[in-house]
Amino acid sequence: MFLRFSHKLTQLLCCSIFFMTPEIVAGGGIDRSDIQDSKYTAKKGIFEQVLGDPGNLELNFLLFKKQLAENNIKGATATLERVLLTDPNSKLARVMYAQLKLRMGNRTEGLRNLDQIALDETASDDMRKNAASLRDGIKRAEQMNARSIPRKKFVSRFKLGGGVAENALGSSEETQITFFDNDFLNSVPNIDESFTTAQLDVTYTPDLGLGNNEFLQLYVSNQIKDFKDLNRYDLTLTTLGMSYNKGLGEKNLKTLGLSASVTDINLSWHNYATIYNVAVNLKLPMTETFSVIPVVTATRSVFALHPDISSNKGNTGWTYRVGLGAEYRKDTYFVSVQPSLTELDKNTRLNNYDQEQLALIAGRKFEQILISGRFNRSTRDYEQADPFISSLRKRKDQISEYSASLFWTPKAIQQNRMVPQLELGVFHKKIKSTLPNFSKETTDLTVSWSWVF
Repeated sequence: MFLRFSHKLTQLLCCSIFFMTPEIVAGGGIDRSDIQDSKYTAKKGIFEQVLGDPGNLELNFLLFKKQLAENNIKGATATLERVLLTDPNSKLARVMYAQLKLRMGNRTEGLRNLDQIALDETASDDMRKNAASLRDGIKRAEQMNARSIPRKKFVSRFKLGGGVAENALGSSEETQITFFDNDFLNSVPNIDESFTTAQLDVTYTPDLGLGNNEFLQLYVSNQIKDFKDLNRYDLTLTTLGMSYNKGLGEKNLKTLGLSASVTDINLSWHNYATIYNVAVNLKLPMTETFSVIPVVTATRSVFALHPDISSNKGNTGWTYRVGLGAEYRKDTYFVSVQPSLTELDKNTRLNNYDQEQLALIAGRKFEQILISGRFNRSTRDYEQADPFISSLRKRKDQISEYSASLFWTPKAIQQNRMVPQLELGVFHKKIKSTLPNFSKETTDLTVSWSWVF
């Protein structure tokens, strides 16, 4: 009986795979003339017989044909799922199941099943080749559709929010701190402080006649963090920048990215520093889902004479960073590992350091929710000892940072011109230093509501 089922299903698959496009299922795809079999329909319907013998592959096959002829895609999918439970190694059933999933709009599940067949060395060469061809054809069609959609020239995001900062003053967690190699009682209080935030981002993509594999984008961002009582810690960041991306290679699989920005930092409405940054990255796909991303950045920090920070102006200098990231990305989730080396070279050598860092970033997308998280672990070695604190010990910090966010976009209004998003975020930073002055732990909790238009 199983051989009979396989023979019929082979005929069905061959007709579909070899003579039809990826729309096999979309057009019905099955000859409606051979639906009934007198052996099983003489006394009662096929569906009733399948209920009485759900493991019968031949009955399931006849029901599958009948459901397709009636355009009952959900029923046909359920029948194939039952077949795969009975015979999980049935590659023919898996190919048809993948096509039905694609017809129902489940791209992830459909392509996943086609991938399984294309990589299955126990399948026939023709079956693997056609499954791969069907998969690649769908992806090429999606890329062409994406390229034909005109990019919006202007995209803006306005965000309002608030939260609580634990240890807002950045007090050391140690009871004693050091000055001139002597210990003193730590008198800086550990207090929590509420704050409000506002942010406006605008991106502009000019129409420069560039090809589909490259684009230039300009952006401006302004962020404000206003503490309730600690006015001297109020923060304003204003950034102007540009980014350029270009596909490389025969199929534009590699991507070259260039970016440059300038950021003005204000504390308590006084200029603290201006940061100039340039970065180059190259995305090198190793497989369809795995990429290696080398990154090089150079940053110039120009500090101003802030009234509350007397030694600020002499800290001006350069920061160089080299990283090699690895990214695994699927339709609904991604994982990225980013090790890097950083060297800070300031005019005042006391502030120079070398840093080793490892960052782990992951995200998971659901229908209306995006959850992402980031973990950074770094070790920072300072070049010289600071005699103001301790001439006997060089400073070495071990820094751990955790952050997580949840974005929620209401489904009913996702397609509206103004798309609202709710964001919940948490940021935690812990520094363990060889000098007690700098050992501290802080946490920010933020809730914000933004509009994209």
